[in-house]
Amino acid sequence: MAVLTEEDSDAKRFVPLMRFKCMGLEPLDFVFGNGWIGNTFMGLRELDFEEGMASIQLNGERAAVYDVEARFEANEI
Repeated sequence: MAVLTEEDSDAKRFVPLMRFKCMGLEPLDFVFGNGWIGNTFMGLRELDFEEGMASIQLNGERAAVYDVEARFEANEI
């Protein structure tokens, strides 16, 4: 699985985040919700997505994760 880099982010490049074993089912959509953990340069931080955006505290300042979109691609595992 690839790692999201700052270069990927700046270029708005798609990077796989997770894999699902669907056993014959085909997902149609995915919605980001609460309970995500982000690995930042300051360690793990909880990310709760509301209205497609999550914000976290880093070095006393707020940082945001936004414009998150889901896409499904069929792959053999």
